[in-house]
Amino acid sequence: MSDFYSATIFLSVFIMIIMDMLVSGNDLMEHDKKQTVYTISVLVIACMVSEWFGVWMDGAHPSLRTLHILVKTIELSTAPIITVLCSDLMTPLKHKKLIYSLIGVHAGLEVLSAFFGFIFSVDAQTFIITKRFTGSTCWPMPAAFCCSLVSC
Repeated sequence: MSDFYSATIFLSVFIMIIMDMLVSGNDLMEHDKKQTVYTISVLVIACMVSEWFGVWMDGAHPSLRTLHILVKTIELSTAPIITVLCSDLMTPLKHKKLIYSLIGVHAGLEVLSAFFGFIFSVDAQTFIITKRFTGSTCWPMPAAFCCSLVSC
């Protein structure tokens, strides 16, 4: 893993923390909007750090396979909620229950994939394998999920 990639991730985390401090001092923002910004920041940081750990663990010792699966599951299941929360921050969502239900289904599918490997899997050498490259029919699910969110 390159030092530049690590520096980019950790600099981004630092910038997110600074942004949260600026938001907390903003008297013009409503409290619920501030809470949404904090939630987005925590999710973005969790997603970035999980991605960094996932890249760091590519080719690591097989004893780290379970941890690798865990961080990839966190990364892949938190990414869609960030977009929805950002959208809701700018313009209130019309179909909140439907959208959050879809996000729950997506997160559930990612968690199930951690055990059954129909979206992604981690092989014995702890390399991440997306099913797009192995001929599985389930790999378009995340893209289909994002398209369904746009249509709501």
